[in-house]
Amino acid sequence: VAPGLDGRSFDIGSGELVTTRDLALRLHEIIGGSAEPEFGAIEDRPLERVRAADPRPAGEAMGWRPATALSEGLERTVSFYRSWLEASS
Repeated sequence: VAPGLDGRSFDIGSGELVTTRDLALRLHEIIGGSAEPEFGAIEDRPLERVRAADPRPAGEAMGWRPATALSEGLERTVSFYRSWLEASS
């Protein structure tokens, strides 16, 4: 929560472009298992814009800076859900 920002939206990310393929492969490494990710079932969208988060406006408006690397964030997220699933079993 930050005063004076009502109605504004900000990119929250590192600004580093990460492909869906790379994200899926990173998650596969963390989660493990016998299933392998498959790619190419749907062709790339020819007119889709490639976009990366721009964290500068969030930094200027509210002092926000990315503090967690993607790999660490993914590992922490998977760990959280594993713990949650174990607790609800």
